[in-house]
Amino acid sequence: MNAAALLVPFVVALPHGATAPPPGALPQAARVTTLDRELGLALVRLPKHGLAPALRRLRAAPGVRDVERDAPIQLAEGGCDPVGTNPQKQRPWRPVIHLSKRSAAGIVIGMADSGIDDDRLAPSQPPLLHLSAGGAVSPHDPIGHGTAVASILVANRPDVGVVGLVPDATLLSARIVKSKNGCSQATLEHALVEALGWLRRNGAQVVNVSATAKPTPALIESLRALQLSGALVVAAVGNSGSEPSPRFPASQPGVLGVGELAPGSSTQVAKESTRGSVVDLVAPAQGIKVIASGAREISNSVETAVTPPGTSFATPIVTAAAAMVWASHRDWTAAEVASALTSTATPLTKLVPNINSGYGVLNVSKALHAQRLPDSHEPNDWVEAALQQRPLRPGSVVVASLGWAGDTRDIYTVDVPAGTTARAVLRRGGGALTLRRLPIRTSDSALNGVPRTRLASSQITLPAGRSLLVVSRTQGAGPYTLALVGAGGG
Repeated sequence: MNAAALLVPFVVALPHGATAPPPGALPQAARVTTLDRELGLALVRLPKHGLAPALRRLRAAPGVRDVERDAPIQLAEGGCDPVGTNPQKQRPWRPVIHLSKRSAAGIVIGMADSGIDDDRLAPSQPPLLHLSAGGAVSPHDPIGHGTAVASILVANRPDVGVVGLVPDATLLSARIVKSKNGCSQATLEHALVEALGWLRRNGAQVVNVSATAKPTPALIESLRALQLSGALVVAAVGNSGSEPSPRFPASQPGVLGVGELAPGSSTQVAKESTRGSVVDLVAPAQGIKVIASGAREISNSVETAVTPPGTSFATPIVTAAAAMVWASHRDWTAAEVASALTSTATPLTKLVPNINSGYGVLNVSKALHAQRLPDSHEPNDWVEAALQQRPLRPGSVVVASLGWAGDTRDIYTVDVPAGTTARAVLRRGGGALTLRRLPIRTSDSALNGVPRTRLASSQITLPAGRSLLVVSRTQGAGPYTLALVGAGGG
């Protein structure tokens, strides 16, 4: 029997900078692989024999922050067959998103997927950077899913009629699929954790994740570190249909969740596209001509394929649009790019956003001409992010926004000098906002329990010392202006 089959994998959170649990925390047969040294995340494989006591000892070891069973992830397409094996009808889709520009030169796009066959995508371009969960392999993409996603982004094959939306962008490809079957449980959480860290360290600005997973502490920590580096994450919402099933990473604040339009339609959402608050935008997906992988199941003689249903293939369209907007506005933040995409979408209903289509259908032309909506303090949706920013003091004025991509709250650290008090005053946008002051040591879990009922007053008093100020939006979306005003001696 394969020795690896006798080991059970767990994703373990250690102190930041650590690569392994402390001596004595693991049995001799255990194996440790570093996933992200900076965050202290590792893959620990424990022997099946004596698993329960070994797991208890690991969880009790000094410095171990969390231990989770390595969980499966799923690529967000409608089926599990390699892309290109089932014939699909090619459909016009560029007019639906009002495509007017293709340049994203200088922008670094990252993707976590099944890999890419880059020699097929753009043989005249320099080699692209790869991270492979399965080591050196040929072809690089065993199922064609990642190659199809990358085709929509950066393919440069006019000889076969396939040119991506942003062929001049730089692409980083993190392969998270180990098995040939993209729906197999061999595609596990630890590969996505490693991929997000690798993309962060290599400077990805817009990250495409056409996959879904159950949110875990390690995945959330990896995502947040990527967001704090300045990256915008664009993710498929999945294909669970009318039953909402919030999945990572689309369910996380600040991530643009992408749903799928029905084939050939510019006004109807596909039946299989997941509904819920995770949806921010919708875009076409089925019927896009892409480069086929060289995988044996597809055939080396086939140059192109047509995408099947699935939010997997709507997602890179939004990713490309984000790269175009950023290339046109180099000084914008990820939040400002995201708000440009959501604020200019073509709504499909009077209620915006809504659980079916979010803000509506992506409109590239309008997004490229959107006005900047300042939001320089993002990301600040969780306590650690707020603590990493420069504190607000009396005299500070903040212009920010709430409402896009699940961004329902902003958290600020405030510092009021000893012997004085201050007032936090909403000068604009206060109609649907709330203000709350919380202790500086408030946890994220406690933060989630803060009431979001609207206050009668648009200002609150802040005592001397350091605390957290939480601005929440109860409905809608839009900008606000917050000022800290000195109120005199205490």
